[in-house]
This record gives sequence, C-alpha cells and structure tokens, in this order.
Amino acid sequence: MNLDKLRQLAGQADELAAELRTQLARAEAGRDPLGVHIFASRASYRRTSGHDHSKSGRRTETELQMSYARACSLGFRGGHEMWELLMRCGTCEDAPAAHPRNPLPIQPPST
Repeated sequence: MNLDKLRQLAGQADELAAELRTQLARAEAGRDPLGVHIFASRASYRRTSGHDHSKSGRRTETELQMSYARACSLGFRGGHEMWELLMRCGTCEDAPAAHPRNPLPIQPPST
C-alpha cells in the first residue's frame, strides 16, 4: 500500500470513531429511568414472589409498594393495581394452568 492510501484510511477511521462516539453519547443520554426501574423491579418481584418468605406474602407486598412509590416519582401514571399487574406479567401467577417447569403455558398455534 502506498502512503496516500494509508492516510486516506486513517482519515476515514477518525471520522468513523467520531461518529461512534456521537452515537454512544446519544444512546447513553436516551436511557429511560422509568424503563430501567420497571426492568429491575420485575426481576426483583420474580425473585421475591418465587419463595415463601412468609405465608402472608407481606414481603412481596412491601416490595411492590416501595417499587410503586419509586415508579411514581419517576413518572409512572398508573394506579397501584396497574403496577402490580405490570410486575406479575409473565409470571406463574398469570398462568395457573402452567406446568411447574415451564412457567408460561403453551399456546396452541392460531389457525
């Protein structure tokens, strides 16, 4: 390769690196705090509700209330029931007919 070709490739690499930095900054600025909280709260709910910490379920209920309060401070506009439904979405509690080893029931193919 000649020297001019190497200089041209180096210039293109610099432009691509600058574009990459711009895109990364844009992606990091676009994180939604409420979305991150929902993701973390659902994972925590699944861990807590899957174990019998107490017969009354008080620990799970307390965690729901605390995560709901945090979600409201981040801009969640639904009620407590809506938050609880969002946390339970996709868990065994939604599908009582599910097999214990497969928490999601198998749906027949739609025809």
